[in-house]
Amino acid sequence: MTTKLLDFAVFIGRMRPVHLAHMKIIEEALEKADKLVILVGSANRPRSFVVSAFEYAEVLAMLTLLYKHHIASGRLVVMPLDDFVYDHDGWQLNTKRVVNAVVRRTLALEGRRDVDLHSLKVGLAGFGKDASSYYLNMFPEWESIQVGKQFALLSATAVRDAYFQRIPQLSDFALDPRIIEYLRDFMHTDEFAYVVREREAIEKNIREYGRGPFSASDAVITWRDHVLLVNRDGRVGYGLDAFPGGMLECGETTLQCAFRELNEETRVLDLNPGFQQTLMNSMAGYRLFDAPDRDPRGHYMSHAYHFALPDDFDAASLRMEPRSDARAVRLVPISEWGHKKAFLEHFAILRKFVPANDDVAATAGEFKAAA
Repeated sequence: MTTKLLDFAVFIGRMRPVHLAHMKIIEEALEKADKLVILVGSANRPRSFVVSAFEYAEVLAMLTLLYKHHIASGRLVVMPLDDFVYDHDGWQLNTKRVVNAVVRRTLALEGRRDVDLHSLKVGLAGFGKDASSYYLNMFPEWESIQVGKQFALLSATAVRDAYFQRIPQLSDFALDPRIIEYLRDFMHTDEFAYVVREREAIEKNIREYGRGPFSASDAVITWRDHVLLVNRDGRVGYGLDAFPGGMLECGETTLQCAFRELNEETRVLDLNPGFQQTLMNSMAGYRLFDAPDRDPRGHYMSHAYHFALPDDFDAASLRMEPRSDARAVRLVPISEWGHKKAFLEHFAILRKFVPANDDVAATAGEFKAAA
């Protein structure tokens, strides 16, 4: 048996879908390491054309088609990796925590609980093809596994562009035959139709309005451990929960826009006289979210206003009715919400105003590659 250069290799990618370049990285990593940990990124994001056209379970199914025996033997471990939107440090710490957990579990199964984690050699596999590969420089304690660039021009974005349309296209230049067969079956699902319709809505929006930049306002209303959300009726993000909000109109301030959109989507100001003043008295913060890629429809900047209603506010008597592009409106326990149910990065926006208490740093620092 050939001795491997590394104890563990780590490969991070969204892999939506898994294509030949991913397979090249995986196979070279398996040649150099005893075991490979594949972390499937954006595992906590809802299905959407740009970020997560396939959910984690579907990516896992593709990887299982390709590497069934490696997974069964324990040489290859696949794990979900959540996005930490607007929190690179949190994402980095959580990535280390996930890897640590896999390593500890693997050693326990092998009866090697007494192994010093710091003595293990770990490498990070991949190649820096574009801005999405920035993470390769975030783990200097892990060795770098340089992978050949035979497929450097191949990207999952190009594969999705060809696939998610009314007449899908699949190429054996980009995809293994087993993945092509999987995607042909996937064409007949409601999930495929959802992504195609969302893509068409995004492209229609860009044709009609351009890519911006545009200004919008969002009303982030919290009460105790609840947040006020509308359930979207639009083709982009249909069925996801969002803050009441919308586009800035000529002649109004961003705060006026937030109140107007709040009332248009919930009628809460019309139905509850004096509630706007209650909100003004409860204003707890303002932040601008202007990342150019936060919205697939273009460069939409969100002026987010946080209103923290007092604990003694009578939320049960608050009258609301969904209107405009809202299917429903309700106060939702924050603990029951999350990225998976949120439109765009709205849950991350909430967490900028109402931080979570989770501490991902506790187990992140205990495992480093040996020098």
